[in-house]
Amino acid sequence: MAIQIETENIFSSSAHTRIIPVDRTGNMDTGLARQFTARFPGMTSRYWILCQQGNIPLGSVMFDDGDGTHIACMAVQEHPGASVQDEVVDNAMETLARHIKEEGVPSVALPLLDHGLLGVEMAFQ
Repeated sequence: MAIQIETENIFSSSAHTRIIPVDRTGNMDTGLARQFTARFPGMTSRYWILCQQGNIPLGSVMFDDGDGTHIACMAVQEHPGASVQDEVVDNAMETLARHIKEEGVPSVALPLLDHGLLGVEMAFQ
């Protein structure tokens, strides 16, 4: 799968799977997470339950298509506002890459947040 950088809204993307970086508390009421919650309430409920049960390890990815859209919740923070560690992002990206390969996912939409893609520096020329 080739990587293509696009600057469109993640919700209007034609990508097969949308990625959302999340924390392990299940709190999805700020920023991009709030927008996902408004559009995909079933996914939010399922993610929150797994977090409350302690079933979302840091660096893991929860794949969900229960609302008719493929979403991958990447647990990259322990709690809201916590710093994102490179090793955690690496683990989550490896899990995502395995899923893409095993399931034949044709495309994904990853949000550009803060200073890059889930902490990965990006340069636009």
